[in-house]
Amino acid sequence: MLLAGLATSHIIGMAIIAGAFIAFALVCSFVIPRRNPDFPGEKGIGVFAIVCVAFFVAQLASVIILGVEKEETPEPSNAAHVQSHARALSAQHVSK
Repeated sequence: MLLAGLATSHIIGMAIIAGAFIAFALVCSFVIPRRNPDFPGEKGIGVFAIVCVAFFVAQLASVIILGVEKEETPEPSNAAHVQSHARALSAQHVSK
Protein backbone atom coordinates (compact mmCIF):
# COMPACT_ATOMS: atom_id res chain seq x y z
CA MET A 1 0.00 0.00 0.00
CA LEU A 2 1.55 3.28 -1.08
CA LEU A 3 0.04 5.34 1.74
CA ALA A 4 1.81 3.21 4.36
CA GLY A 5 5.11 4.94 3.62
CA LEU A 6 3.74 8.41 4.28
CA ALA A 7 3.60 10.28 7.55
CA THR A 8 0.19 10.51 9.19
CA SER A 9 0.15 14.29 8.88
CA HIS A 10 0.77 14.02 5.13
CA ILE A 11 -2.07 11.53 4.71
CA ILE A 12 -4.42 13.80 6.67
CA GLY A 13 -3.38 16.84 4.61
CA MET A 14 -4.01 15.07 1.32
CA ALA A 15 -7.34 13.72 2.62
CA ILE A 16 -8.49 17.22 3.61
CA ILE A 17 -7.67 18.66 0.19
CA ALA A 18 -9.30 15.71 -1.59
CA GLY A 19 -12.37 15.91 0.65
CA ALA A 20 -12.81 19.61 -0.05
CA PHE A 21 -12.48 19.01 -3.80
CA ILE A 22 -14.99 16.15 -3.70
CA ALA A 23 -17.44 18.16 -1.59
CA PHE A 24 -17.18 21.09 -4.00
CA ALA A 25 -17.81 18.81 -6.98
CA LEU A 26 -20.82 17.15 -5.37
CA VAL A 27 -22.38 20.45 -4.27
CA CYS A 28 -21.85 21.95 -7.72
CA SER A 29 -23.31 18.95 -9.50
CA PHE A 30 -26.28 18.03 -7.28
CA VAL A 31 -27.25 20.79 -4.83
CA ILE A 32 -26.83 24.09 -6.65
CA PRO A 33 -28.45 23.03 -9.96
CA ARG A 34 -31.64 22.06 -8.10
CA ARG A 35 -31.98 25.60 -6.74
CA ASN A 36 -30.63 27.39 -9.78
CA PRO A 37 -31.04 25.43 -13.05
CA ASP A 38 -28.99 28.06 -14.91
CA PHE A 39 -25.92 27.44 -12.70
CA PRO A 40 -23.21 28.75 -13.22
CA GLY A 41 -24.74 31.05 -15.80
CA GLU A 42 -22.99 33.49 -18.12
CA LYS A 43 -21.81 35.80 -15.32
CA GLY A 44 -20.63 33.05 -12.98
CA ILE A 45 -18.80 30.78 -15.39
CA GLY A 46 -15.50 32.65 -15.01
CA VAL A 47 -15.49 32.42 -11.22
CA PHE A 48 -16.61 28.79 -11.37
CA ALA A 49 -13.78 27.92 -13.78
CA ILE A 50 -11.22 29.69 -11.59
CA VAL A 51 -12.39 27.83 -8.48
CA CYS A 52 -12.29 24.51 -10.37
CA VAL A 53 -8.74 25.16 -11.57
CA ALA A 54 -7.71 26.27 -8.06
CA PHE A 55 -9.00 23.02 -6.54
CA PHE A 56 -7.24 21.01 -9.26
CA VAL A 57 -3.94 22.79 -8.69
CA ALA A 58 -4.32 22.43 -4.90
CA GLN A 59 -4.87 18.68 -5.26
CA LEU A 60 -1.84 18.26 -7.53
CA ALA A 61 0.30 20.39 -5.22
CA SER A 62 -0.74 18.36 -2.18
CA VAL A 63 0.27 15.13 -3.90
CA ILE A 64 3.59 16.58 -5.04
CA ILE A 65 4.42 18.22 -1.71
CA LEU A 66 2.89 15.79 0.79
CA GLY A 67 3.35 12.58 -1.18
CA VAL A 68 7.03 12.30 -0.26
CA GLU A 69 8.12 9.35 1.81
CA LYS A 70 10.23 9.77 4.92
CA GLU A 71 13.93 9.28 4.36
CA GLU A 72 15.29 6.30 6.26
CA THR A 73 18.81 6.14 7.59
CA PRO A 74 20.61 3.20 6.04
CA GLU A 75 21.50 0.47 8.49
CA PRO A 76 25.04 -0.83 8.43
CA SER A 77 25.38 -3.86 6.23
CA ASN A 78 25.69 -7.28 7.75
CA ALA A 79 29.14 -7.75 6.18
CA ALA A 80 30.50 -4.69 8.01
CA HIS A 81 29.10 -6.00 11.28
CA VAL A 82 30.67 -9.43 10.73
CA GLN A 83 34.06 -7.86 9.91
CA SER A 84 34.04 -5.66 13.04
CA HIS A 85 33.04 -8.65 15.18
CA ALA A 86 35.83 -10.76 13.63
CA ARG A 87 38.40 -8.00 14.35
CA ALA A 88 37.23 -7.80 17.94
CA LEU A 89 37.57 -11.56 18.37
CA SER A 90 41.02 -11.63 16.77
CA ALA A 91 42.15 -8.75 18.99
CA GLN A 92 41.01 -10.68 22.08
CA HIS A 93 42.77 -13.81 20.84
CA VAL A 94 46.06 -11.96 20.18
CA SER A 95 46.05 -10.28 23.57
CA LYS A 96 45.75 -13.64 25.46
